[in-house]
Amino acid sequence: MLTRRDFVAAFSSIPFAKFLGIRLATSDGPSTVTPTQDSEDFTKFVKIAIGTGGHGHTYPGATVPFGMVQLSPDTYNDGWDWCSGYHYSDSSIMGFSHTHLSGTGASDMLDFLLMPGTGPTKLFPGARQNPGEGYRSRFSHEEETAVPGYYSVILRDYNIRAELSATEHAGIHRYTFPKSDTSHFILDLVHSFSNTPIIWASLKIVGNDTIVGGRSLKGWAPGREIYFAMQFSRPFVSAEIVSDNKRLDPSVREAKGTSLKCLLHFQTEDKEVISVKTGISAVSEEGARKNVAAEIPGWDFEKVRRAAHASWNANLSRIKVETVTPRHKTIFYTALYHLLCAPTLFDDVDGQYRGMDGKIHRLPAGAHNYSTFSLWDTYRTAHPMYTLFLTDRVPDFVNCLIRMAQESPDGVPIWPLQGRETFCMTGYHSSSVYAEACVKRFKGIDFSEVYPPLRRRAMDDDYRGLGYYRKLGYIPCDKEEESVSKTMEYVYDDWAVAHIAKALGQMDDYKLLIERSKNYKNLLDPSTRFLRPRLENGQWSEPFEPTEMGYSKRWRDYTESDPWQTTFFIQHDPAGYFKLFGTREAFIEKLDTLFTTSSQLPADAPPDIAGMVGQYAHGNEPCHHMAYLYCYAGVPHKTQARVRSLLEIEYDDQPDGLAGNEDCGQMSAWYIMSSLGFYPVDPVSGNYVFGTPLIDRAEVELGNNKKLRIEVKRTSPGDTYIQSVTLNGKPHPKLWFKHSEIADGAVLEFSMGPHPSTQFGTGEEAIPPSLTS
Repeated sequence: MLTRRDFVAAFSSIPFAKFLGIRLATSDGPSTVTPTQDSEDFTKFVKIAIGTGGHGHTYPGATVPFGMVQLSPDTYNDGWDWCSGYHYSDSSIMGFSHTHLSGTGASDMLDFLLMPGTGPTKLFPGARQNPGEGYRSRFSHEEETAVPGYYSVILRDYNIRAELSATEHAGIHRYTFPKSDTSHFILDLVHSFSNTPIIWASLKIVGNDTIVGGRSLKGWAPGREIYFAMQFSRPFVSAEIVSDNKRLDPSVREAKGTSLKCLLHFQTEDKEVISVKTGISAVSEEGARKNVAAEIPGWDFEKVRRAAHASWNANLSRIKVETVTPRHKTIFYTALYHLLCAPTLFDDVDGQYRGMDGKIHRLPAGAHNYSTFSLWDTYRTAHPMYTLFLTDRVPDFVNCLIRMAQESPDGVPIWPLQGRETFCMTGYHSSSVYAEACVKRFKGIDFSEVYPPLRRRAMDDDYRGLGYYRKLGYIPCDKEEESVSKTMEYVYDDWAVAHIAKALGQMDDYKLLIERSKNYKNLLDPSTRFLRPRLENGQWSEPFEPTEMGYSKRWRDYTESDPWQTTFFIQHDPAGYFKLFGTREAFIEKLDTLFTTSSQLPADAPPDIAGMVGQYAHGNEPCHHMAYLYCYAGVPHKTQARVRSLLEIEYDDQPDGLAGNEDCGQMSAWYIMSSLGFYPVDPVSGNYVFGTPLIDRAEVELGNNKKLRIEVKRTSPGDTYIQSVTLNGKPHPKLWFKHSEIADGAVLEFSMGPHPSTQFGTGEEAIPPSLTS
């Protein structure tokens, strides 16, 4: 089964500077959109360059919130740090493709690359080290502009200005050419991530201004298929199809194969503009045609750009924050931007979509289908964020995941991408997304439809060690890879499925699953106080070191983590977990050591384990809740100090400003919610635990004209410790609150100070609830 670590085998590190003084533009640059006089322009706080360097793996191009099209430059298409097709350290561009992944640690996509040029036509992009040998072009970040919904760059080798914008299902390009009799485009259907094998491809020239086609690839999402319809704003002088690197006779207007490209020839005057609009579809070429015709019927580039800007501003303005430090505001709104880049639409304007069974289905009126659910990451904070400020979209997301569970021959979704299951990562955390929506009582979702496939996975499927898990209460390390992490993932999935069982009156299932969600106790070694791999015969695997991935010759025992990080995985039952340490004080001491011990990792540690503070790894998702566990142990000031530190050191407003992969919004969601002052340690519970607010004031739109207002009173920006909290004007001495307490609108007020409070959050009644009372 494929996991993200399979994509880092060829990974080689490169030096990453802070790129001080060199950055993608934010609100300046040519053709800047002016907001309406009635509204503030929140896009001006977004710095899209954040995450395009380091290990962030984000792309800088044009898209709209949750858009199916991500029209963006590709600088390279191989290597772990090029999962998005772009890295800030590069200085040349291969072309502009229409689909990209945002911040993932594995890759695919990069469909339908288009590159303009002048001079002799070239069939290959050429090497980054020698751009002139191929069709790629040098560029400078000083001539690059990226704002929400718009991207522009000068292609220096050709003196062509490229501009990009997008709608939900289509993209529009605008190219300003120099005077040339040899202006041209190459459309490359071979281009993919890491030379992914093409199963089939088709290409057809229609008239003298349109190309249609499609392809299927054997990549991360094996067998996915995607189609396009691409129209040019003026007729091309001639066109050539290239098959297996051979130029076909110009009379050939259609081809099928596994290596197809197309050359389109033009003659241009100085500063002549050629625009291109492309619709994409997973259904058919005709679906792609319908999509572009519906969303970009004309050639008004600025109209598309204004609409994209308006869509971004409307979504970004759903959370309004005030901060003393401009840097914090930039990081916050860029994080919000990235949170809105996934999941992505995966349907056509006529309601058709390709399901997980490979068949064409039609959606109920008003519904949408989606792709790109990075559930191992996003169940933790991204989906809880959606339930907070995008309440109108949550039923759409959850109903989509339910349809996937019903249609897929592989059961409940794990990491679905473009109608295919990637099986990436451990657990089956769609269960958490279902259960959270159930507990928070979202309407318009029939959870009885998803319970049969959920129950099959929990009770019957022999999926990745689940048979051993049900039999032994843990997964033996001599029988299954990544056994410790998988055991803990299934513990939380049991907790999630139990909540749906209870809501549906399946009480026998509920009781069994609740009891099984205590299986964490079977892997905690009391002598070392670490979660350890265990053999089928019940013995601990030896030898053991707390920073090793596992000693098996065949596989690792931990998923993108080590014993230190996995030991603090517990989300739903900290109180029960503390008992295994003997005392809370023993747990606190161990948690303290997590943040203070050496950050040394073994040579075979995956690069995902990043953003190290001791052995805490903020650059990877399993650690994200751990600083908040102090609240469950009755020492909230330790949570407050640690969270504030992480907010400051793990995020920056530079291209390498993310500690690790952005992961479809999860890395950003942690920053957003933690900045607001609370966090969903256990998303299924529907509870939030207090941390420390970074912002000074916030207004969060909750839907149905309801708002959550947050006021923070502090005498100094450095005041980190909560002295008191009021909720709707009443003292709130607890360290947590329920989603239901704010869902209909609320006012949350924090009083902050420079030193820990001796009163706030003290006493047993203040501690957040766990499964074990």
